[in-house]
Amino acid sequence: IEELRRAVPFTKSVEGWAFFVAVGKFQPTEVARVFKLSNDERAFISTVHEAFKGRVAKPFTIDAYYKYDLSVLTCTEKLYRSVHVNAHTITDLELEERKKTLPIQSKQDLVIDGKDLIEWAGISGGRWTGKWLEKIEYAVLHQACENDPTKIRDWFINDFER
Repeated sequence: IEELRRAVPFTKSVEGWAFFVAVGKFQPTEVARVFKLSNDERAFISTVHEAFKGRVAKPFTIDAYYKYDLSVLTCTEKLYRSVHVNAHTITDLELEERKKTLPIQSKQDLVIDGKDLIEWAGISGGRWTGKWLEKIEYAVLHQACENDPTKIRDWFINDFER
């Protein structure tokens, strides 16, 4: 009950469901099925459940800020705050600012695509293009390479030829 007092008010009912799952240690899909929640609600509480498990283990990482949208991050931190009273937490504004400072918000923000990789490598496309796009996405996200076509090309050629 005390955790609930610290968590309210919820801005949306789905936040309450996420809290119910986290504190009650229920499976999100089971709660969604029993209470006949929508697919969107089911997806949200499942994602918050996953994010919460990660947040309990350690503070949000760059990968978490990238993976989850702001509504999931804020709901997760609110739940964390309510359950871990004396733990160091961050404000909604800090969450928003940290998310905004990422070099890219999604793979679509990359300034290159698979066609560029095929051109630079001089070979036919295949699974390798998807794998390299993931490597480039990771490198840009973690600032090993800037999101600039020339810098990505240089980084790719250097690593691809190894």
